[in-house]
Amino acid sequence: MLYRERDKITDEVYVPIKVIATADDDLTNAVIRATNSQTPIGMDDLQALSGFQKRLEAFYATYQDRHRLYYERRSKQYEGVPGVEKVRVVTRGLQIRAFASMFLDEPHRAGRYFATLLKEIGGRIVADDHKLEMYYVSAFAQYRLEFLFRNGLLDVTYKPARYHLLMAVRHAAIGVNLPPFNSRKMQQACAELITLFHDERAERTAFAKAAAAIDTAVGGEVLDRDLVRTQSFTDAVADAVATDTGS
Repeated sequence: MLYRERDKITDEVYVPIKVIATADDDLTNAVIRATNSQTPIGMDDLQALSGFQKRLEAFYATYQDRHRLYYERRSKQYEGVPGVEKVRVVTRGLQIRAFASMFLDEPHRAGRYFATLLKEIGGRIVADDHKLEMYYVSAFAQYRLEFLFRNGLLDVTYKPARYHLLMAVRHAAIGVNLPPFNSRKMQQACAELITLFHDERAERTAFAKAAAAIDTAVGGEVLDRDLVRTQSFTDAVADAVATDTGS
């Protein structure tokens, strides 16, 4: 604003400047939140400063080589960074969609606008005590699924149901009923999933079985965006997996 009005600024104009220097992240975040009403910082940027988001970013970094993904808690954080493949960057939008599909059984909502999805499920995600493995494995499963599509290892006709495939694989691998998201049992269940998705042969078999469940759920209908956005289709996929696994 000062730059835009620079021709009108005289020596009689004074601009107050406040400088706060601190190494305390909590204090930094508190100051930013308190002064946000007068700055162009959006809520997404504020969420990126949270302790959970930072811990999740650090957790992603514990995996290396072909298991490495990069959690982008700040917009365009890895843009232009040497050695970081774009397909391995997990945005907050992608993370929430993958998590909602795999662990909240909400694949029919995952294709909606990010803001709408966040409004609908916001209270059920990124809780401070959630096991971080849940977020990594759901995003890694999404990454591997897209790899199968790109390389012709899974028919692209299943793309409209990509989020249902994530749910179906989890149902088949560790069951429908999940332990509390903050429990050691959940951590152990995620370890099973991570082992599955880190094994290329096992993951390919798992997604092939999930695709068969999609076929069963579709019946005589057309697999398109309209169908996959319905609760009834989600229920049909879950039922198909249960029948196949005998659960």
